[in-house]
Amino acid sequence: MSSVVTAVKARSTTGTRGRLDPAPVVAELARRTGVAASALRYYEERGLLPAPGRISGQRRYSESPVGLVGIIMLLRDVGFSLAEQRAFMTSRAVALTSGVASPGAN
Repeated sequence: MSSVVTAVKARSTTGTRGRLDPAPVVAELARRTGVAASALRYYEERGLLPAPGRISGQRRYSESPVGLVGIIMLLRDVGFSLAEQRAFMTSRAVALTSGVASPGAN
């Protein structure tokens, strides 16, 4: 596993004060992943991250974007363009939705 994904997963286990936050706001997702909140909003605008639900106007992310941010960082680090990243993320989402692949399958 890449060190980028490992680092993101290591930060993703707990919210503030050691408890899990089931619907973190963008600042919490930024803290967990080490990615600026503005970059997360940019990834969302570009279709790399799914649009989160909103509560009182605040973006509320599920836990899954933590891993997705790790994938985005890995793709960026190996030289994928934004268009290539979007194509990869879209094909991944389609495969997971259609049952073609399952997370963690080898």
